[in-house]
Amino acid sequence: MTSETPPPETTTSLETSTPSFVCPLSYSMAGGMCFRVHATDASWPDARGICILEGGDLIILDTQQKIDAIAPHISVGLYQIGIHHIYSNGDFEFVDERNQNDVTFNAWRPLEPNSNAGQDSCGRLRHFQWEDGDCNNARKFICEIK
Repeated sequence: MTSETPPPETTTSLETSTPSFVCPLSYSMAGGMCFRVHATDASWPDARGICILEGGDLIILDTQQKIDAIAPHISVGLYQIGIHHIYSNGDFEFVDERNQNDVTFNAWRPLEPNSNAGQDSCGRLRHFQWEDGDCNNARKFICEIK
């Protein structure tokens, strides 16, 4: 009579995680952030107001990872984003009130910001880089909910 040793019992545990944040219906998730690309044009102040009404603000693109995350979701063009120098003395700041100079990341296009004789105070995205422009010019815009 031969005695066979049964194989050792193994158990596998599946680790599941529930996302701690679910994006609102009209928002997309990428790179750990919820954002919405608005295809309609609005001035920078109007765009910001719409984003705030939706529970967020204009998107803050303060890392290359964030720019890379939204890149597949936008087309070529200009988009209002959350950087400006409306209230400051020429220094650009993000809509969360951080000074752009306090952030190590910089995505300004060559020769930007140029302020255009004080006319350009609001930030926008062109070809995945920042530039300053006239706040009253209507452009597409991107909102972010945190």
